[in-house]
Amino acid sequence: MIPHQLTVSNFLSYGQQPQTISFEGYSLICLSGRNGHGKSALLDAMTWALWGQARKTVSTAKADEGLIRLGAQSMMVLFEWYVGGKLYRVRRECTMRMGNKPYVTLDVGVYDEAAGQFHSMTDKTLRKTQEVLNRIIGLEYDTYINSAYLRQGNANEFSQKSPKERKKILTAILGIDAYDALQTRALERAREHSAQITVLQELIIHDEAELAGYADVIAQQAVVAEELSHHALQVRESEKERVRLQTEYAQCQARLHEYQARCEAVLQEYALLRERRVAWGVLVHHYRGMRTMLGAHASREEVIRELAALRQQEQQYRMHQKEYMTVQQERMSLEKAFFAREQSVQREISAQGAELGHKKHAVTVAYEHAHTIEKQLRIQREQLHAEQAVLMVQQHEALQRLEHLGESEQRLSIFKARFEKRKAFYTTYLPRLRWLQAQQEELLHKVALVNDESSSCPLCDQMLSAKRKQFLQEKLHKQVHSIQHQHARLKSILERLKKILVDDHAELKKNEELGQTVQSLKNQQEVFAARHAHAALRAVSVDDALIKASAETAALALQVQKVTAQYAAYEAETATVLAHDAELITLRSRIQDCTVLIDKARAVEGEYGALEHKIMLLEQQRESIEEYEKRRVELAHMRNQITAERLQLKHSLRHVRMQEERLQHDASLPILQQELQERTARHEEQYAALREHKEAATQRYGQLTQARIKLEERQELMRKRHAEVSRLDTAYDNCMTLAQAWSKNGVQALLIDQAIPEIEHEANALLSRLSNNQAHVFIESLRDLKRGGVRETLDIKIADAMGVRPYEMFSGGEAFRIDFALRVAISKLLARRAGAALQVLIIDEGFGSQDEEGLGRLMEALYAVQDDFAKIIVVTHLPAFKENFPVHFIVEKGPSGSLVTVEQRG
Repeated sequence: MIPHQLTVSNFLSYGQQPQTISFEGYSLICLSGRNGHGKSALLDAMTWALWGQARKTVSTAKADEGLIRLGAQSMMVLFEWYVGGKLYRVRRECTMRMGNKPYVTLDVGVYDEAAGQFHSMTDKTLRKTQEVLNRIIGLEYDTYINSAYLRQGNANEFSQKSPKERKKILTAILGIDAYDALQTRALERAREHSAQITVLQELIIHDEAELAGYADVIAQQAVVAEELSHHALQVRESEKERVRLQTEYAQCQARLHEYQARCEAVLQEYALLRERRVAWGVLVHHYRGMRTMLGAHASREEVIRELAALRQQEQQYRMHQKEYMTVQQERMSLEKAFFAREQSVQREISAQGAELGHKKHAVTVAYEHAHTIEKQLRIQREQLHAEQAVLMVQQHEALQRLEHLGESEQRLSIFKARFEKRKAFYTTYLPRLRWLQAQQEELLHKVALVNDESSSCPLCDQMLSAKRKQFLQEKLHKQVHSIQHQHARLKSILERLKKILVDDHAELKKNEELGQTVQSLKNQQEVFAARHAHAALRAVSVDDALIKASAETAALALQVQKVTAQYAAYEAETATVLAHDAELITLRSRIQDCTVLIDKARAVEGEYGALEHKIMLLEQQRESIEEYEKRRVELAHMRNQITAERLQLKHSLRHVRMQEERLQHDASLPILQQELQERTARHEEQYAALREHKEAATQRYGQLTQARIKLEERQELMRKRHAEVSRLDTAYDNCMTLAQAWSKNGVQALLIDQAIPEIEHEANALLSRLSNNQAHVFIESLRDLKRGGVRETLDIKIADAMGVRPYEMFSGGEAFRIDFALRVAISKLLARRAGAALQVLIIDEGFGSQDEEGLGRLMEALYAVQDDFAKIIVVTHLPAFKENFPVHFIVEKGPSGSLVTVEQRG
């Protein structure tokens, strides 16, 4: 990322009028000006435009809320920069809306040289547009402020971080955090393979359990096959016997059918003879009747007279019949009036019954509903009591764990207080040790001067006598001896104390989780207490509701009993009213009278039937007399016919009896058929039993065959599952190998180990310039553990004339030189990394801790690394330091805001 141009408006100390600062053509830039005039604001404008992050006040949640100039409602930053030879532009604006809520807009574009304008790369949302911007820049904000941007007061931001955080930053700079995603994918695939293997192994165990009976199935199938062969032989022999019996039975059946046909013919002849004989008998009877009637029947006039008398009786019955119909109609009208009156009485009292019925139904429904609610409340109360019991157990367990951890926490607090006291002692007496060292060097220098051959005082140039010179030597030797004794003693104490502090610091790091665990248990205890109190309140509420529901259920039960009694009383009253109504009693009496008359009329109707029968017989007699008088001539012819028919019947009877005698020879055929039928039935039963045995054996054989086929299929499936398990095992091993290779201890550690020597080389090259070859940086990626083995880390250690010491043991000026060397080395690594877009180094203040010699060495170092960066921007207000820069961006604050002017000083 090479800055090209920056435009700001209402950003921190800059005014509403947009101000544009061009960085084009300058490689080493000094931002100078008084404190608070807006030097660091320009750097904040760059980071806010690119990442939406910059400095923020304690009272604001986001940087946007504190960056707008006082009195303004909106701010804007327009930043152009080069990446990979292309010019990009970002425009970020923030406007304060109602309620002091910031509204941010973001626009990103790339310059098209052919079109001569910027093409927008802005996405739909702010988050997606920021992702596009991050891909263009190639790094996150945290990586940027820990590498190429030394913020004011935070030059040691990388050095002061924990080894884990340093390693994370270095991972982001090297771009190897992508291996985390690869490792995650490999582990996910491994977990999927492991789950599949577990399922397949369970299925294989199930298959093996199923296949345990395979040998039994084969043995049973062989036994059943032999049994099936035996049954098949028996069935074939039985079928032969069955065919023979069926043939005999068929022959007997044919003979029997012939016998039955002949018998039937004889029977038909008998029947025909009977019919002819009956017809002849009828004819004879008719002849005799006609003759008797013609000879002994009454005369026709007597029959006519008797019919006339019967007709008069019939006329009288007709009149009686009309009276019967009148009485019957009257009874029907009375029954209709009785029914209407009964309906009227019922309607009069039905309103009260309907009201009681509705009331009874409503009270019953309300009672059932209240009873259901009471049951639900009882169940809910039992559930709440069970929940309270569980919460009490959980709360008790949490209290026990808190009591157990409380002692450990107390010991940890005592240990921490002791560590702070030792650290304060070490910090207090470390300057004393340095002062003693300086005093020792100064006294040794004085001793050397006194031991010089010159006789003048090295301090005041006065002449010294031999006695005075000896006195000074003794005095200085005593002081040197005293200082050396104090220095050695204090140094020994501080070295032991330093070792103790390092060990105690490591122990404190290990025990940091104890406080988190205690706090977590306290929070859990509070949650349990709140849940228990809530459950208790709910239980009280449910108990109150249950008491109310029980009372309501009891009251409704009493209402149901009361309404039921009222409805029963209503039904009894209805029956009483119907039984004592006067009109209904009168109608019921009249209906009974009509019923008596109708019964008498029905008795007379029986006499009328006898009369009609007599009339019918006389009519038939009259008609017969008339008919026989007509047929008297035919009697002679009928007599001759009867005689001839009698002769024919005698002849036919003799013929039929002769056939019947011949049929006596085949009379045993039905018995023979019955015997064959019984033998055939018995054989059919035996045959059916044999077939059932055979079918059962066949079915069993088929079942065993199917079971064998299924077991063989299961064997093949189990073989495939074994092969799949083997394949998944190989895939699982491959995934775990890849996950291990892509882990932080694999490829990532190798890449970091490859980058560490480069960082050490670059940092030491600068640090040797800054410390006159007195300091050297070591970055350790592995740390030996007390219990054996090593652990991944990223510790920074510095070696100087006093030995190897941790970073924390150096003074402010020394620490800044170390931070500067490390940050420049990391920035150069970031600039050279493939795909990185950072080619600018920014240093915001931090030079106040350096003496004149240190400032000179820092300037030499900046000139030495100038060729490694496209631009180096330094913010300082030290006159002795800023005069070494060829280009100055002078920032001055005016009434309308800060202004930037450019001065070139050669």
